[in-house]
Amino acid sequence: MEDKDIPGLLYKYLQGTLQEDEQRRLEDWKARSPDNASLMEEIASPESLSESLSEYHPDNKKALRERILHKILDSDHQFSHAPERPVMTGRRWWMAAAVLAAVVSSVYFIASYYQRPEPGNVAVSATPAEVLPGKTGAILTLSDGSQVVLDSLREGVVSNQNGTQVVLEDGGLAYNPAGPASGGITYNTITTPKGRQFDVRLPDGTRAWLNAASTITYPTAFHGNERMVKITGEVYLEVVKSNVPFMVNVNNKTSIRVLGTHFNVNAYDNEESISTTLLEGSVRIASIPAGSRPSDRETVILRPGQQAKVQVGSGGHPEITVSSDVSVEKVVAWKNGLFDFEGATLGEVMRQLERWYDIEVVYEGDIQQLKLTGKMTRGVTLNGLLKGLDRLGIHCQLEGRTLKLFP
Repeated sequence: MEDKDIPGLLYKYLQGTLQEDEQRRLEDWKARSPDNASLMEEIASPESLSESLSEYHPDNKKALRERILHKILDSDHQFSHAPERPVMTGRRWWMAAAVLAAVVSSVYFIASYYQRPEPGNVAVSATPAEVLPGKTGAILTLSDGSQVVLDSLREGVVSNQNGTQVVLEDGGLAYNPAGPASGGITYNTITTPKGRQFDVRLPDGTRAWLNAASTITYPTAFHGNERMVKITGEVYLEVVKSNVPFMVNVNNKTSIRVLGTHFNVNAYDNEESISTTLLEGSVRIASIPAGSRPSDRETVILRPGQQAKVQVGSGGHPEITVSSDVSVEKVVAWKNGLFDFEGATLGEVMRQLERWYDIEVVYEGDIQQLKLTGKMTRGVTLNGLLKGLDRLGIHCQLEGRTLKLFP
């Protein structure tokens, strides 16, 4: 087999589309010499791909990019701890370039802006001690106003309230019936500070996952003709089917009505709109203008795969827009332990990082609208993530919990 066949086989290897005979041919070539084995390792390794591909224009091939990113996410190796690797030269560089030029894909981040700085102008700022990623944890506020920090609490019974037993199990909270209610409706609130996320099983069996800097308030037992909860921040809900409607009040600005469905709500105060994305079932979205009557509220019904955005219109009243062109996978990536920055601006990305790493981001220069794309695990340290930004010519300076970005 001639060397000229190798780039195509390596390309298919990265895609995971090798046929059995092609796999054997590639293994034979790999075993032919230590140089071949080393080259294959370098091309397939996440850190080597990141170093080499950072020189390419971001007109990436989406399917292959996803494949490479999965390789990174499946790797135990952290970007921030990558050892120094030798630079590929000569025939080794030609072979790698032949594959990489065909890939034209990104690893951690891809700058989709076209005016990249000259390599000599890119400086990697030194960063202080590691800023660790967020973790599981929350604060539970009981009906009497007392608070329980769940981060360090041992699993077991947390509280008994009005005929309901509150149990910490499997890293989440569950509400189980324990007898008849002894009084009126009592409410609990779960709050996730920055750098925390949590999940809870509500009294009716509905599951709620809270992203960082979010809250959910709910009764310790559902009674009457509706199941009502209030949320802020970002919450993913899997609502148990029932003839009793499940109602979600979002920031006192939006109402969501469902019978049984899966959906995500993003309602952070520093985002431009309240976004509701439907995965399964059906939901009715209603805006809540200040002082309005129910009959005056604009409503829409979503189908799976659609997203509704509620934001203040030109007349000062909330308006609802519905889009069917939405990546559900991207919307719920946070729940699945990932950052998905596909098509996001630097400003949008940094708001996510502020909440997850409990930092404050300040900018110098007009860089917030730069477009990024790519995926990475939410388990990476902030310092490791900043190295990816530095490679794009976005300088990073971290002082305590303040991250300064400049071009």
